[in-house]
Amino acid sequence: MKDDKRAFPIFSNDSITDGGMSLRDYFAGQALGMSIKRAIRANNPDICADAAKRAYLYADAMIEEREKE
Repeated sequence: MKDDKRAFPIFSNDSITDGGMSLRDYFAGQALGMSIKRAIRANNPDICADAAKRAYLYADAMIEEREKE
């Protein structure tokens, strides 16, 4: 899987001057928010311990699907 795309690149004179965070990190952060909400509702600390790992699995799946286009 490619992870060279940036979530919020800044272009200047046809080149990227600031790469910002990776698209994978951005997607994982979005997925992590939902995982944390679910863990809080369930009042289960075991779900919290697994949330970051699961967020990156979601992010990888989103990137794979995006690359199919």
